[in-house]
Amino acid sequence: MNDVTLDIYIISRLTHAYYARELAKLGITMAQFPFIMGIIENDGISQDKLAKQLRMGKSTTTAVIKQLEEKKLIVREVDAADRRSFRLHAADSAHALKKEIEAVVEQCNMLITSDLDGNSCGEFCNLLAEVRCCTEKKIGSSGNWPDK
Repeated sequence: MNDVTLDIYIISRLTHAYYARELAKLGITMAQFPFIMGIIENDGISQDKLAKQLRMGKSTTTAVIKQLEEKKLIVREVDAADRRSFRLHAADSAHALKKEIEAVVEQCNMLITSDLDGNSCGEFCNLLAEVRCCTEKKIGSSGNWPDK
């Protein structure tokens, strides 16, 4: 029996370890990485919108945002339109890390696809995107089981 979820799990664990090791060299954690990139790419994004975009809970988001503020990688400001909401901005120090973070991502992608020819690599990426989309629809983007 081919257990797709086991394959995905193992790939996830291996790439997570790779990212953790390489990102540590930049002074950030695997947990902080998607937040930094999300804020750099969406300057001024609300904290709630970023949490939804990354499929993270509010408490996790709050904790990671606090860490990034302490490292002076982001600036969090009260939203002028809604004082209960926060807008997130990347600091110059985060922008300075962007190319190095992207290099880690590119290197990891290259390592896991280097034995695939060009067509296979493209097919793999397309199928992976389809599986992700299907999983989000059927299981739920927040990890909740679908209603029956």
